[in-house]
Amino acid sequence: MATKNAAGKNRSTNMEAILNHAMELLNQPVTEDDMEDFLCTNHPLLPYRYISCYLTGGYNGIDIIKNPKDLEMVREAKRKELNECAAPLDVFKIIVRKHRFRFLKDCEQWLSVEDLSTVLRYIWDTSEYADNTKVWSKKDIARLFSECDLRILMSEEEYEAYEALPDELTVYRGVCRSNKKLVKSFSWTLEEDAVGIGRYLGYDFLRFGSVTGKAYTAKIKKQDVIAYFGHRSEVIVNPSKLYECEQYEAYAA
Repeated sequence: MATKNAAGKNRSTNMEAILNHAMELLNQPVTEDDMEDFLCTNHPLLPYRYISCYLTGGYNGIDIIKNPKDLEMVREAKRKELNECAAPLDVFKIIVRKHRFRFLKDCEQWLSVEDLSTVLRYIWDTSEYADNTKVWSKKDIARLFSECDLRILMSEEEYEAYEALPDELTVYRGVCRSNKKLVKSFSWTLEEDAVGIGRYLGYDFLRFGSVTGKAYTAKIKKQDVIAYFGHRSEVIVNPSKLYECEQYEAYAA
């Protein structure tokens, strides 16, 4: 189905192309992920080296890097899973979380506005530090959001809340060691307290009772707010339009 966004661009979903690309990625070599522990791989669809696999006739552990036959068996099961996908979102749910932005970049050309809106929201909600992706520039992320249908990107309740936002907002954001340079970024919250800010600091914020993150506040005009995601009181903003940005104490030391 072809749909048109506010900018007037026509896009049509090409499910066959998306599935074919996923199949190509499935056939990529499986290697260990040097940045993770020995259980993980760098593969976009097969995240774990060791699998407790029912495919062998019992729940036996297999090693898909060491044993080519085991790898092909797991790949065949994943092919079947991909072939059962009815929509692009189904495919993106199979892609390993840290590879979803890369897959979106590859497949953007084959997504209708409706499917782009659905997929981008899913990736944003399920990715850790979504606005820290190295796949897209800030300009590209802003463009992606601008090409979405806001009534699909947001729920009905979120869209109503978005429409009711005041002309100027005070927003809050936390950073931790892994994203400390990402102060002026897309994701902010309307929650001022430590719990709300903690959602934007990652697990390092209150790990073992210690605080390793920093909290910031800023102001933004409503016209520069891209979207509102209610389950985290999250506002997606144009980072270049933030002003009066400064660090503040959001928690007791």
